[in-house]
Amino acid sequence: MNKMMRLAVIFIALGLAAAQLTPEEQARLDELVKQNDELAQLLEKAGTSTPKLKELMDLDAKSQATLRTEKDNIVTRVKATADIRSERLERQTVSLFDVNDRVESLEKTVDPNALSSSIKDAMETAFAENTVLLGISAEQTALSKTLDTDVKAIKADTDMLTSDLNALKTSVAKDIKDISDDLEEFKDTMTKKFEADTAKIKKDTEDLIKKLLPDSTKNVLASLSNTYLGDPKIPVYRVAWFQTYNNGPVGWFDQNRNRGFGGVSPHDWTDGNARADRIGTDVKYLQSLFTRTRTASSYGAQICADNNMMYSSTTGIMCGALFRIKNTKSTAVQWRVNWVFTAYSGWSERASVAMNKVNQYSSGCSGSCSTTINLNLPPSKTSTIIFMTSTSGAGWGYAGIYLRASINMIVDDSLKLPDGLEYVDDLDGLTGTWN
Repeated sequence: MNKMMRLAVIFIALGLAAAQLTPEEQARLDELVKQNDELAQLLEKAGTSTPKLKELMDLDAKSQATLRTEKDNIVTRVKATADIRSERLERQTVSLFDVNDRVESLEKTVDPNALSSSIKDAMETAFAENTVLLGISAEQTALSKTLDTDVKAIKADTDMLTSDLNALKTSVAKDIKDISDDLEEFKDTMTKKFEADTAKIKKDTEDLIKKLLPDSTKNVLASLSNTYLGDPKIPVYRVAWFQTYNNGPVGWFDQNRNRGFGGVSPHDWTDGNARADRIGTDVKYLQSLFTRTRTASSYGAQICADNNMMYSSTTGIMCGALFRIKNTKSTAVQWRVNWVFTAYSGWSERASVAMNKVNQYSSGCSGSCSTTINLNLPPSKTSTIIFMTSTSGAGWGYAGIYLRASINMIVDDSLKLPDGLEYVDDLDGLTGTWN
């Protein structure tokens, strides 16, 4: 048997035993077949093929290509007739210094100025040869000049308008100031004229009355002119004087009702720190509380100055003075008042001043105190002003009975009213509120 026949026999034997091989053996067989693919094809061409050999060749033709790695190698199995192409990638390393050297070399080779000049020449040549671009460029240049001219004209117009507007503002501001000054001057002139006319009418009326009235009536009017009824600068005021508690069968006066005590309960006056501004809003409370009319000189008024023996701290003496003062001017006028008072805050009593039902001052002390109060009377209005005091702290005491003082005084020419203010005695006919 020649050599070729022996190889055929080997392949036939391998084919017969393939069905009985283990997976490892089958892998080894595949490797041997791969190594002898060309030999098998030569056997087939020589006409030495057998059925088993043919079956082996058919299986090989149907088999799929495989690829696997083995350590650092790649192992592949393909059909006998398949082409195999392999490519190897190699990684190259480049030094940063090499790159810098190449860049420097390139910079030396290429002259930036020459390159810029070449680009410029090329662009100018392209523009010169392109009539469309030249036309667009010319139109753009003309449009730019036109726009520049228009912008300058608009700016000039805007500057002119701004200047005119500023001038108009200045003119309007001056006109407004002139009108305001003229109105203020007119107001002052008319006020003085009104005051002069009023004084003249008053004098003419008085002269006429003197001519028409009999002598007896003239004498009466002459007498009245020297009182607060004829002279609004003579101080006239109303007084309230009361206690609040009886340490016997009465207790709190009027069962502590507020109706006879200015809308404030007796308890609140001497045990609750009540102030003058808490007096009821309706003028009926003023009319029922301030029932005594008194006058004084401009030097001052001693409204209350008493000593009283009192049992316990519950009661106290409340003393109040009510003034009605008219401001004949169109602006507020200040009235400065020096005031002496008593009110023992240790037993919840307060001295206070209210104007038009608004608190202006409130305090307390154990003995006699004094202060100065500035009251700004509103224009063109008759204001109601109340000065309210209580009683001092206890002095001598025996068996629950204490000696206490009650002081309410306006002193040091404080009743001399500033110009524009007048005393008014109109409480009896008032209606409405006193705020």
